[in-house]
Amino acid sequence: MRLGDQIREVKPLSFIYAVERALPADVCLEAVRRFEAHAEQQVAGRIGQAGVEAPEVKRSTDLRISGREDWRDIDRTLSQQLVATFNAFAREFPFFAANSFKDIGYNLQRKIVLLSVWALSPLPLYFDPTLFGIFEPHKNAEEFVRHVALIWLFLGVAGLLFRTVHLFFIQDVQTGLVWMTKILTDPFHDIKLYYKAPMYLLRGELIDPRHAQHHDDEELEEQPRTA
Repeated sequence: MRLGDQIREVKPLSFIYAVERALPADVCLEAVRRFEAHAEQQVAGRIGQAGVEAPEVKRSTDLRISGREDWRDIDRTLSQQLVATFNAFAREFPFFAANSFKDIGYNLQRKIVLLSVWALSPLPLYFDPTLFGIFEPHKNAEEFVRHVALIWLFLGVAGLLFRTVHLFFIQDVQTGLVWMTKILTDPFHDIKLYYKAPMYLLRGELIDPRHAQHHDDEELEEQPRTA
């Protein structure tokens, strides 16, 4: 049976798809065995970038396998199967047909070099206040901060142009220009989405209360109904 034939939508119009028997049974059993054998690696389910425990939204016991040497083989198998399934999904649906999938790692891991350069950029000014003759030596803290800000601005522009041209070669010109436009307009989009967030945080609302409502609605739908 083709992998594409195993893809099914969990619920009509849910846009959530599942693949039956995507992993070999022995891999699943081994993953369960390791999970149960390593209680010290388990944590309560968390949500969001801050890793907040919110049992009203997510009630689970989690175990992170990425980056753990004793889970490397399981992690590799899951990653390979994810790539195969995504590619099969792309073949089944025309919208995804033009998009290939590859594992590029987590965004923060990919940006380690850029973030390191950004954080260390004030050091050259400490050893050479002129930065190889580019600046006049700073006379006070305000001028030092201004020079650091100019370095950061240069790094931002250089990083944007480098990645745009890089996409020209690995994808196409349109992809590079679209990505650059997206990066330039992100701040305005973020303001539109999150301008009320500080007010909610001051109220103590760390989690959108509607998430809990959605979670309760789903549980009610799954409960058996009696006449």
